[in-house]
Amino acid sequence: MRKLSYLPYKYFLILLKFNNKNIQISIMKQEDQDEISVSQSLGISRRFAKYLLKQVAHYDRVRKAKEEYQKLTKRIQSLTVAFSDYEIDGLIQYKDKDNDSYTRFMRDAGLESHQVLQLYITYKFGAQKGAMFTLQEFILGMIRLRCNSVKDLKKLTPELLQKIKKENKYKKLYKYYFGVISLGKNVIRFTEAITLWESLLKDQFKEITDFIQFCQAKPQEFQTITKVSFDLWCQVWKFFETIGNDYQKFDENDAWPLLIFEYVEFKKK
Repeated sequence: MRKLSYLPYKYFLILLKFNNKNIQISIMKQEDQDEISVSQSLGISRRFAKYLLKQVAHYDRVRKAKEEYQKLTKRIQSLTVAFSDYEIDGLIQYKDKDNDSYTRFMRDAGLESHQVLQLYITYKFGAQKGAMFTLQEFILGMIRLRCNSVKDLKKLTPELLQKIKKENKYKKLYKYYFGVISLGKNVIRFTEAITLWESLLKDQFKEITDFIQFCQAKPQEFQTITKVSFDLWCQVWKFFETIGNDYQKFDENDAWPLLIFEYVEFKKK
């Protein structure tokens, strides 16, 4: 064991994984404990604590994470002031047409006309309730993007667009947003899905327009009572990614959802 102690932490984990699975599990639990410890002692979210722990070496992690947080004090204070310029009842949010700090924030950041970028920012901020940000979500998101002000975020817009394209994050953002909109319930309304498919996929798949029209032509009663599951949400992406309008690739024996089968039959008529 003395030799093992001199190995880098990540290699220590690999060796333990092969030799003793129980020890591996214990170490993973320790990471959770570290997050809880940092979160509770600093009064921050576990997500923020996890970010801090990732910035430091594995040795004496909790203490170093707290020191990392202290280094961010001035930035946190500055971002707190920036948040207060938009805050409505403790949130950047759309409350009603007269109380809409979310749209104002996106406009000031130069993101109002970029649906995908708004989604990316929501993802980076770790927003749990869609078009609204808590103070900690705002602070952590801005720190992760290395922005000290809303003006900094606006300057970053072209770079972020390139980053999304280069890293091909569209699919990941698409899946992430379902979780945000469904609030963990694993289903969303059919009418809601139609709106989101149009806004999120129109720049990805040109054939999505026909699919949207097909869905909108469904009887009103169907649209009202039908729910879209996460599986259907993912299968719509998969269909347009692999099939598009080349229906010769469509195999009826594959486990496509009924809505996709109906759409293909509609297009083949």
